[in-house]
Amino acid sequence: MPHFHIGHFWLQRMRGTFGITMNTFRYCARSRVVLLGIAAYVVAMLLALALTPKPAATGGELTETTSGKAFDAERAAISSEGDRIRSIQSTSVSVAIFLGFAITALVAATWLPAQIRGGELTYVLSKPIGRVRALFGTLLGFWLLSAALFGVYALCGIGALRLAAATSGDRGESLRQLETIGANEADDFGLSGGAAAEEFVALSSTSQRAVWRYKGLAFGGRALEGGAVHCVFQGEIAKADNEFVTHTDLMVYLLDAGGAVVDEMRIANAKSGQVIEFTLPARYAAGGDFAIGVSPAVKGYKVFCYRRGLGVITSVTGFEWNYVKTFALAFIGLAVFAAVVVAGSTFLSQNVSIFFAMGVGIIGACMSFLREYSRVNPEFVERFEGRHIFLTHLRTGHDAFGESVTMTVTQTAGEILQTVVFGIVPDWGRFNGVDFALDRVNVPGPVFGDALLYAAIYCAACVVVGAFAFGRRELK
Repeated sequence: MPHFHIGHFWLQRMRGTFGITMNTFRYCARSRVVLLGIAAYVVAMLLALALTPKPAATGGELTETTSGKAFDAERAAISSEGDRIRSIQSTSVSVAIFLGFAITALVAATWLPAQIRGGELTYVLSKPIGRVRALFGTLLGFWLLSAALFGVYALCGIGALRLAAATSGDRGESLRQLETIGANEADDFGLSGGAAAEEFVALSSTSQRAVWRYKGLAFGGRALEGGAVHCVFQGEIAKADNEFVTHTDLMVYLLDAGGAVVDEMRIANAKSGQVIEFTLPARYAAGGDFAIGVSPAVKGYKVFCYRRGLGVITSVTGFEWNYVKTFALAFIGLAVFAAVVVAGSTFLSQNVSIFFAMGVGIIGACMSFLREYSRVNPEFVERFEGRHIFLTHLRTGHDAFGESVTMTVTQTAGEILQTVVFGIVPDWGRFNGVDFALDRVNVPGPVFGDALLYAAIYCAACVVVGAFAFGRRELK
């Protein structure tokens, strides 16, 4: 009886799958759409370099602490050249994501129907290769194409940023505005003198203070440059009687382990959602327990502070690695998009597949905006904290918000539809790393873990649906 080796069996089977993968990659990589996409990105970078204005450098407002030290003069007076570099960075990432999704929509949506119409797929299936393996090999080919495409985009983007810095005449100082900062999350968070908070606190008067408490932190690199602790803050600001006014002055306090104020400073004209950088004297914070408090400096404003809205910078590194990780996070999202498009092309015609791909991308982007709005809108959080609107209606009927039964039934039906759509349409917000790059914050590991898990589940579901539809499609 001949000897049978299971490893050799699977190797032979996977060899056919990888052959389809490489064939898909080679043909699509040479397609006109992909080459035009790379050329368009290069042109976009050249235009960004040429057209991004170079305004005259202007100093920012400097605020002094009570100890008489100007707070981080170098970071407060950000040079106009540094702003130009960050503008180019934003353009490079945004254009890469747009072109990546557009190319995938055009190539992946038309590849399988074209193979069926041209008879190439019928020839492949005449070999000992099943439809599921052919479908999976095709999907792997598109994933490989997406990885190569984003790799080229990342290299072009880094080259454009370094070229902009080299021609700016600032000896590379503008690149420091892109450096990645590792910011530690607080060990404890809540209102001063109150109970700890899970996610956020709302401040409505100058006497209220949000406090982030830190235990001894280890600082590395240039984190303590200038003998100061560097911090970043981001919150939501709105005027109490006019929600369209979203900027005001803030007070920042450095507290010792016992909660006593040892230093304070005023941040002028802080804007809602904008990342603010400030420094505090290192002699009170480095090596020991300390806390940082934030409160409105002007009456009549609401300030929403989040647990992850303040971080103490403990390390500073070059921008390249975080920049590449931003592209890697976008690639995971593009892999999900490719899986959805390929699954749709198994039962749709070539032209309909293109519209299907565009629809998934646009609807997914809209749904991601609604998810983000629901997450960060303070009034929404305050009203429905700990509850789901649909479950509230289900439990209490028309008494939920004092509405009529008809209105309640209508809203509940809409919420059911919303839940179904949110579950089916991909959540592109999970793969958005642009803010991490622009805010110069290191992309956290859990963000990648969450994105990979979500992508694995979604891609597996797409492969199952695609295999079911493809197995029943008549090839002509």
